[in-house]
Amino acid sequence: MQRDNRSKLFSDQEFKKSGFVWTLFLPIIVAMLVIGIISISSIYYIQEEHLQTKVDERVKKVEGVVNYQIAQNSNLFQGVMDILEDDIEIIKLFQNRDREALLKYSKPIFEKLNKRFNITHLYFHTLDRRVFLRVHNPVKHSDSINRWTLVQSAESNESVSGLDFGLQNNISLRSVKPWFVNGELIGYLELGEEIEYAIPRLAKLLGTTVVISIDRDKFNIKKFWEWKRVYQLKNKMVEVMDNYVIYIKEFKRTPENLRDFIDDFQGDENSREEVTVMHQRHFAKNFYLRDASGENVGLITVLVNVDSEVELLEMMLWGLIVTSGLATIIALLTYFRHIKRVSLEIEEANKTIFELSIKDGLTSL
Repeated sequence: MQRDNRSKLFSDQEFKKSGFVWTLFLPIIVAMLVIGIISISSIYYIQEEHLQTKVDERVKKVEGVVNYQIAQNSNLFQGVMDILEDDIEIIKLFQNRDREALLKYSKPIFEKLNKRFNITHLYFHTLDRRVFLRVHNPVKHSDSINRWTLVQSAESNESVSGLDFGLQNNISLRSVKPWFVNGELIGYLELGEEIEYAIPRLAKLLGTTVVISIDRDKFNIKKFWEWKRVYQLKNKMVEVMDNYVIYIKEFKRTPENLRDFIDDFQGDENSREEVTVMHQRHFAKNFYLRDASGENVGLITVLVNVDSEVELLEMMLWGLIVTSGLATIIALLTYFRHIKRVSLEIEEANKTIFELSIKDGLTSL
């Protein structure tokens, strides 16, 4: 009976059935898989965060460059108006209300400013804020102007600059300066620059693309179509949405998810959206377009092309997965062989013990 019990205890068949190898091997497999998944997920998360940080930095640079350019141009305009206000001939013609002579004298000056500094507007305003002369559009005059820049300058007797979304549905940088002669206020000077196309050019220098949208309540669609017809701007197209009008873009048709991202914007300037534009992946981010008074008149949507970065990230991840997989398989096979060898040694030892257990200690039979 004792021998039968020993035989049952040390049976080689029972040892094999116990799954000794897999009992040791399976936890190692599970542990290595878990470690691999965590490692790859962590690397993906870190790379994704790096990509998002890069997008945020690009957007901040675009916003910073736009604001810097506005400030620089405003200072330039102030310097130009300092010269104009001291021009004796301009003073004389304005005070004499000689519109034709003032146009004749100031037009060459304006053309030089336009060519050299891209200045697109030059106004001479009377004290009651009526336009005495638009040098850039002399046919139209004597109308009253209620733009914030002019009103604020008139109320404060100080120079005022800022963006303006005008009646012609254009975005302009305007600077207004009270015009003093011998300490007496005689009127107001105003310079302007249409910068709606300068912003996309600045953005492109930073490796980004921008879409400019205007608040639909501030966009006069009827006047836009009239302006387009008068100036025969066949290629000028807008996309009217529920809340915004896409005004400046570099592609024919705005992708649907980008339209939704713009039109559904609720003021969270940290929100991002991944969109496909012209078969390439981009991250989109919005920030407000504010006029001189600080009022939100629209959005500037910055598109950062991340197609090459995403492809590189995917290649790195697949490379990591394949490399990790091969390394894991090699390690597991090596470990399996080691465990198998150890298990065979244990089996041999078990056989020896079993054989000894069934022999008589005195007779060895």
